[in-house]
Amino acid sequence: MLAALAAAGASEPARYRDTAGAYLKEVLAAAREEYPDANLVGVTGRADRTGSVVCDPQSPAQDGWHYHLYSAERDAFLLIAECRGYVVGPMKELRSTVGAGERVPITGKFFDSDEALKAVAAGGVVLEPGGRGSGGKRPFGFTLLRVDDARFRDAPVFWEVRSGDALYRVNGSTHRLEKDVVVRDPGASREGSAPESGMVAVPSWGDLKSTAAARAPLASRPRKPKGYSARKDFPRVLEYARRKLPGAVLMGIDGIADAWGYAECLGAGDGWAYYFYSRRTRAIETVWACRGEVHAGGGGFIPVSLDQHQPVPPAPVFIDSDRAMDGLLTSRHEVMNEGMGRYYSRRVPMRLLSYKAPPFSSPELWKRTLLWEAQIGTKVFYVDAETGRFLAEKRP
Repeated sequence: MLAALAAAGASEPARYRDTAGAYLKEVLAAAREEYPDANLVGVTGRADRTGSVVCDPQSPAQDGWHYHLYSAERDAFLLIAECRGYVVGPMKELRSTVGAGERVPITGKFFDSDEALKAVAAGGVVLEPGGRGSGGKRPFGFTLLRVDDARFRDAPVFWEVRSGDALYRVNGSTHRLEKDVVVRDPGASREGSAPESGMVAVPSWGDLKSTAAARAPLASRPRKPKGYSARKDFPRVLEYARRKLPGAVLMGIDGIADAWGYAECLGAGDGWAYYFYSRRTRAIETVWACRGEVHAGGGGFIPVSLDQHQPVPPAPVFIDSDRAMDGLLTSRHEVMNEGMGRYYSRRVPMRLLSYKAPPFSSPELWKRTLLWEAQIGTKVFYVDAETGRFLAEKRP
């Protein structure tokens, strides 16, 4: 299981939906906080058979969806990356050349990346990714762009889907595979029958106000250099456990976190504690990590119970502690304040735990068992460790 945990960050489970349109509203809201006139001009990424991006939430800028935007007011191209709802940017893009249609905004509606794959299949094309990469399959390459072609009256929005050395173009408005625009061997072209629900609407500024308002607490929080989050040394922790605790399984993570989800790390006993159940010793073993230093150590209070908790699953990959704190403060922005002008000054116990039975009474939350939780005062605040969404608060 440890080997599976170590490999889990390399790819996302197919059941997690992270299509190009899944977090489009959050992406545009992030861009327009700094560039109010920014418009979407393109999307690129590598996705699996479900149209969901293949990425590690720890490095969205490297392999998540890349949203390309243009600000006419500042004549600047921008890049925002997204992976499983974790949005990074905007960052400025430096371009030596600019195509004729690259400043034209993508507006209205277009079919999402999962529907683009369905349109290619509906056109009679059998898509078989190559035998390398994540899970033995090579991801498809996706590009959303406006096509500047004399055959089209207006520059339409197209999805380009690359599989191996073949490139297929799908009209983003009609759901049609355009055989005369495809690089090679597209097969027959015909209209798809995708439902209206498969389309993504590019939100207007008015549509983004509620999203921007939800992000406002994070914008008001002072900026802080990247700190020591729970996943920072996670690969080292797993390697240490593999060598020193063979066969052990991860049961939870624990630390004292600030308002950014970072643990103080000054020396031994600081940082994050990782709890493993060792079948050899039939006990919970503690591994400490602090800025690259990983070692065994005891702990006073161990928050893991074999009756109540189960091993942390290797997939889906749990989000980092900083992202979990962002999710909490988006909904409960005041909980890390101490009063008397001391904003975002609390340090609180923060834990990742996987429950056998969810600690919620509401039926709609009964499937949520992998949780980040923060003990603040007399309450425990729960965040979904898969999505970063705040779920509930309650007294223990």
